[in-house]
Amino acid sequence: MAPETLPNLTLPQLQEHYDALCEARLVLLQHGYTSDSADGLLHTLRQEIAGKLAEQRGERHHTESVGLDRRILHWTRWAVVAAVVVPILVALIAEIPFSGLLRATASQASPTSSMRSSPTPETTTAPMAVELQSATPQASPTPSETETPIKLPPPAP
Repeated sequence: MAPETLPNLTLPQLQEHYDALCEARLVLLQHGYTSDSADGLLHTLRQEIAGKLAEQRGERHHTESVGLDRRILHWTRWAVVAAVVVPILVALIAEIPFSGLLRATASQASPTSSMRSSPTPETTTAPMAVELQSATPQASPTPSETETPIKLPPPAP
């Protein structure tokens, strides 16, 4: 396996080669390979695996970021629409003369209700005081209760 072919391999393939090289390291050392060459190959494989993992992590992060950006953009659009539409609606509603609408409905009242509300001479009579005689006689007020003499001081000379 040449180091130039490593970028073309997938992550599982790289992991498989790394595991196989770890198992074969002792055999390679027995057949004349130096530990530096075997360790160099393992280091190269580890770097390639780390690069592939970082690439996958970056792609996943990018996908999540794009999804979040889309959601933010969606709600930002709604916020802008609300920020523009709500004040316009409030201004339009403020321009409606509600007091004129209420007066118009009162002037178009039915004739029977207007006749009931306006007093006529035939229908209005002053309430009459009716004196009721009770069955029990009331006690007559005593002079002390009704008449209290007020004494004023004499005028000053």
